[in-house]
Amino acid sequence: MLLTVLAAAAAFAAQEPQVVNGVIVRPEWERIPTPEEMRRPAHTDWSPQGEVVLLCTVVNDGRIDDCKVQPPAPADQRVTAYAVGLTRFVRHNTRLQDGSSAIGLKVRIPIRLETTES
Repeated sequence: MLLTVLAAAAAFAAQEPQVVNGVIVRPEWERIPTPEEMRRPAHTDWSPQGEVVLLCTVVNDGRIDDCKVQPPAPADQRVTAYAVGLTRFVRHNTRLQDGSSAIGLKVRIPIRLETTES
C-alpha cells in the first residue's frame, strides 16, 4: 500500500507545472553553493543570519542574474548583500523538464542563513 501511495504522489508531482506565470516554481539546480563558499565573510565577526527571497533571471549558461529581493526584505541589509553574492555560485538547468528553454525565465530562490556551532 505504501508503494501505491508513493507512486501516486510521484505521478501527482509530475503533473504540477514547473513554470507558473513566467516564474520557475520547481527549479532544477545544476549547481548550488558549497559549504566552503557559504562561509562567513573573512576578516569579520559578523555571521550571516536571516531569510531572504530573491527573484532572479536564468541567463545564457544557467547563471543567475538580475536578482531582486522579494518582500519582506531582511532588516539587516548585509543579509541581502550576502545572499545576492551567493548567486554567483548558482547554476540552473538551461532546459526545463518539457525540453523548453529556461533562459530568460525568472526563478524564485528562498535563502535561509543561520549560524551553526562547530
